[in-house]
Amino acid sequence: MGGLAAAVCAAPALAQGVVRPGDMSLTCEALASEINTLEEAQLRRAQRAESGRKFMGFAGTAFNAAAPALMARAGSSEGAMIAQNVLGAVQSSGAGSAVASDADPGPDTSPRTRRLERVKGLFAERSC
Repeated sequence: MGGLAAAVCAAPALAQGVVRPGDMSLTCEALASEINTLEEAQLRRAQRAESGRKFMGFAGTAFNAAAPALMARAGSSEGAMIAQNVLGAVQSSGAGSAVASDADPGPDTSPRTRRLERVKGLFAERSC
């Protein structure tokens, strides 16, 4: 029964590409190559995410600075209400907030990250 339970637990990992057929037969060179590829992709994703956070912080800060002037110039109660709703949405999203940008999003459990952990584990097991 233990083998069946292990197979059932491994099925989601197989479906997501974390565990692949032939993993156990990969050479140290193949493991090192895959580690490098996965780490480079992870670095590019982190750089894109940081760029997005910086832009949202800038956009949120700019809107926060301009919102009072927009509401004052809106003139109509409908325009002021729209400006207040947008301001509230920006503030609730945390854009422009130093606290939001410094918050730890928690551990990354994406299939790519789990695959990287698996390949690094295989690399260490083999003392490559």
